Parts: sequence; structure tokens; C-alpha cells
Amino acid sequence: MFGWLRKGTLLGSELTQWQFDCSGWLLRHTGGLEALRQRPLVQPTPRFFPDRGLQGHALAEAMFERVRGYAGMADWPCELVMQEADPNPRVAPRCW
Repeated sequence: MFGWLRKGTLLGSELTQWQFDCSGWLLRHTGGLEALRQRPLVQPTPRFFPDRGLQGHALAEAMFERVRGYAGMADWPCELVMQEADPNPRVAPRCW
């Protein structure tokens, strides 16, 4: 039903390598493995995201800033930009 019994990797070799490359880049630019070990495991709970009552763009900005901080990227030049509506919101082919 969910493709669990299919053979091969979930992402394919090219996307799997891209994931490893991106993870390596992130570790190199955010303090390495030791810095990663010092950070908490961020969970989608009020403890990590206490911004209650916000909606729309204000909520998106608050979450964006918190995630940047948790990732050690608070001082990086970043901008949150709204994505245009996707005419095809399906993200994966059906496995059944």
C-alpha cells in the first residue's frame, strides 16, 4: 500500500546522494558534528514553537525565525518568500 514492499531505495541513487551532500554541507557550515550534538532535537511542540495566536504571514515569519535559530543560522541573510500556488499539488506518484 505505501510501497514498503518494493525493491530499491525510496529516493533513488541520485536523490539519496544529494541528501548526503546537503547534510555534509550543512555540517561543514554550522559547526560540525559536535555542534549538532549540542543542539536539542527540535520537536513540533509548544516548548519549541510557543507562538500561539499568530496566523498567516506572521505565523510563517515566527516559525521561520525560530527554525533559523535552532539551525544555527540566525545571523545568515535569509528571506521568507511566499510560494506561488502549485497547479499540481501532488508530490509523489501513487504506489497502488
